Amino acid sequence: KATVSVLYWPHYNMSDDESSSYEEETYEEVEEVEEELEEFEEDEEEEEFEDQLKYERLKLESLASHDAVSVMTVGKRFLVVGTQMGWLHVVDFIGTPIKQYQHHNAPITDISIDSNSDYVGACSTDGMVSVGSIFGEISFGQMFDRPVKAIGVDPNYQSNNRFVTGGMEKKLILVDKSTFLRRWQQTVLCSESGSIHAIKWHKNLVAWADGEGIKIYDMAAKRKIVKIEREKHAPLAELYRCNLVWEQDNTLLIAWANRLVVCIIKQRPAYEKVQDPSLPDRCGEVTHKFIMEHYFVSGIAPFGRRLLMLTYPDDTLKRKKGASAPRPELRIIDRANKMNEIEKNSMRLMNYETLLAKDYQLAFDESDENEKVFYVLSPHEIVVCKPCDANDKVNWLINKNRFEAAIRCVKEQDQYVGSHIWREVGEKYLVHLVDNEEYEKAAGHFREFLGTDTTLWHKWIVIYKEKDKVDCIIDVIPIDKDLNLGHAIYEMILMYFLWKKQNPVAFYKAIREWPRDLYDPTPIIKSTRQRLDAMSKPAVLDPPATAGTTMDDSTGGDVNSDNPYNLISVSLALLYEKEGKREEALQIHLDLGRSDVFDFIDRHNLHYAVGDNVVQLLWKNQIRALSMLVKHHEVISVAHVVGQLQDRRAYLYRYLDMLYRENSRAVEEHVVWLVELHAEFAPNKLLPFLRSVSHQDVILTRAAEIATQRVLLNTIPEEEKKDLYRVQAFVSGRLGERRAALEILISKIKSVKESIDFIVEHDDEDLFEALVCACLDGGQEFVSDLLEHIGDAEGPTKAIEPLDVINRIKPDMKIPGLKKKLIRIMRDQALRKYLKEGCLKVLEKDVSYLGEHLFKAHSRGNVVEVGSGNMCPVCEKPLRLVTRQTQGVVMFKCKHSYHSECYMQKVQGSSYKPAASPTGRSTRPNIRRHNGICVRVSGVSAGSYLRDDHPKCPLCSHAQKNPRGKP
Repeated sequence: KATVSVLYWPHYNMSDDESSSYEEETYEEVEEVEEELEEFEEDEEEEEFEDQLKYERLKLESLASHDAVSVMTVGKRFLVVGTQMGWLHVVDFIGTPIKQYQHHNAPITDISIDSNSDYVGACSTDGMVSVGSIFGEISFGQMFDRPVKAIGVDPNYQSNNRFVTGGMEKKLILVDKSTFLRRWQQTVLCSESGSIHAIKWHKNLVAWADGEGIKIYDMAAKRKIVKIEREKHAPLAELYRCNLVWEQDNTLLIAWANRLVVCIIKQRPAYEKVQDPSLPDRCGEVTHKFIMEHYFVSGIAPFGRRLLMLTYPDDTLKRKKGASAPRPELRIIDRANKMNEIEKNSMRLMNYETLLAKDYQLAFDESDENEKVFYVLSPHEIVVCKPCDANDKVNWLINKNRFEAAIRCVKEQDQYVGSHIWREVGEKYLVHLVDNEEYEKAAGHFREFLGTDTTLWHKWIVIYKEKDKVDCIIDVIPIDKDLNLGHAIYEMILMYFLWKKQNPVAFYKAIREWPRDLYDPTPIIKSTRQRLDAMSKPAVLDPPATAGTTMDDSTGGDVNSDNPYNLISVSLALLYEKEGKREEALQIHLDLGRSDVFDFIDRHNLHYAVGDNVVQLLWKNQIRALSMLVKHHEVISVAHVVGQLQDRRAYLYRYLDMLYRENSRAVEEHVVWLVELHAEFAPNKLLPFLRSVSHQDVILTRAAEIATQRVLLNTIPEEEKKDLYRVQAFVSGRLGERRAALEILISKIKSVKESIDFIVEHDDEDLFEALVCACLDGGQEFVSDLLEHIGDAEGPTKAIEPLDVINRIKPDMKIPGLKKKLIRIMRDQALRKYLKEGCLKVLEKDVSYLGEHLFKAHSRGNVVEVGSGNMCPVCEKPLRLVTRQTQGVVMFKCKHSYHSECYMQKVQGSSYKPAASPTGRSTRPNIRRHNGICVRVSGVSAGSYLRDDHPKCPLCSHAQKNPRGKP
């Protein structure tokens, strides 16, 4: 229900004549009906309807205190109000006077204006009718014999100068100007009806209400086209206002007493015109007719697809004689849904107790099809009714404490709702949530409602601090660069968590997530250290004494997140880190044994600051610690790490082993350590390690000593002992004691296969015989193994002949699987023979092919270009120039060419003497081929030039002797 606040006007007492005109009727009280009505009203009050209209008071400053309003009409630019004393007040839409004049001496009964709001017509109960310009003089004024109740001005009055009027004379009179003399003339349009109560002119259609019913006159056709008979049992027409509203050009709404009728103007069907050609072209059809059972209609207006009705409750059954009249009600009706009522607002107007249904009026601008403004009129006041907009809806929801619906409405109507409305809704919602102790829910809306207003942020942070609920807003406090609340706010919150609230979790979270520029870390560090000094320090989880002494992969636990001291310590480390004091932060991480200390060290390159905490890091996470120590061994020196791990031999072994695999040179000074640690923790890896390192006698001797000592221990498994025996055999072999090494392999390890591999590795022929003798003396198992692996005993110098071994086996010795072994030996021998023959065939074929290819290559001629481009490398003269000193050309397969004299001089040096021709003149050159060299000589033998059986190109020979370009 909406409570309407209105501006009261002076009390207006009804005259005795008017009071006597109303007939009083007495009805019996019906208790059952009263009970039903009371239950209906109670149910209505419990429901909450969203307001569709908002109300405000209209104050008429020009209205006299002893006058009262009787009628009003709404134009496009102003309002025209008629009073009981015959005044017409022209005011704007907020009540400011524009013009006022008095052409009547009795109450104004009706007012009509044209479509342009330029001319206004009025009538009164004294029979006076006046029409004139709003801002000009009156153009028509005449006193009729009887009271006039209605007037309708032509919408196009400026051009047509005509209007219709009617009243107690029971005639509808058209008043217009003659065409010839331009004088006013009157024409009776209808005289067969009773008193005329209302007139409404729209375009060429004039609708009026009289005692018989509703009639419509077509001004273009100049004839009446519609007549709607009034029902016989309808309420008295004089007691209720007849409301005629043209909703559209062809739709008329009629509300009279408790009847509602909808009439549509349409073209008359063709068959009716055929039956009676005198009928008008247009006719009316009543499409809807409703009877209101509980109220009378004092005014009606279209409201979108709905209807807005000003009603007067029909409480004749309930009201006793002499009781006050009911309050008028403004109803919104859904005409598309069987006239269901959507909203009803009871209006408390001044002196409503003495007013009747016809005293109220609902006025609006019928020419405005968009958003309308409605005016509820009573004799003592005017109330302006406007459709509620988005802001009104939001305010209504806020008043009902429906904040979430208000927020949704603001989001949906953001283009119609101002930012101040959004902020106002948000703050009211936050206050509502805080009052209901929903602190976390309210904090979740901080960013949405407070936005970037630092003042509001300060206000609400202080509110939460006073309520001791700052921990609820830790996740929503702005920490972006765009919105900085200032150092004081952030430091206040940190101190609150550190001291007052003593919430280490929230303090740690804030230190971790907040950027450094939000606060000054120096005072926070000082206060944090004071807080730690005031707390009891828990026991530190140090590595046990046995950590790193065995090959156990267990690691230390992480910091206890539930311990307040540890959380505040971690927060202090973060503060040190933000302040740039990373060594202090690292020391805290190391003292707490945090698992993320490795990430911290890598992130800030603090490997140099590890110090004496190697054991603690290995206890925390061996894999990451070893990886870090090995990767940064140049920063974290190997000697420093070895010094800390001497008592943690398992850690030391893993560290040196990983470091050796990554960079063997870094472990050169600690090879002996690796030998000992391999023998202790991984004997199976000791032999491969010894094979990979440089064989210094000291290392080998130490390895043999360690192996000898450990094989004597009873706690060592048999497999580890064999690994150590192999080490002894390897060391003995490297030191030249091959017989002793072979003895260890046969007697200790008892492996013929490894013995054969050892013999093949050292290529010692005497060891083959020793192996065979030892196997023959060792029994059938050794003989069986020897026959099994005899095919593998092929060294570079000599192989064991399987037939010799078989012949030396005792005839009475039982060898398991002898048949299979013999078959295998014969197959292996046959396979070797087959492969050898095949290889010989392939070799012979390759030799034949390559020899033939070489012969063709040597027999192939080579082209030597003579000219300026081909020079002798010795004399640097063209080869084509042949003189007595250069009698020929020598060309090699490498395509280097020399003058023959230059070549001999190059080969023999200063001992060379050119040979003279016997005749003292040049002879015809002679060309010969010698060892792939083509020699062109003149008068001498080629052998004198080529004394070497394998002559070579001087240039190519010099290049082979000096491959790197050395002189």
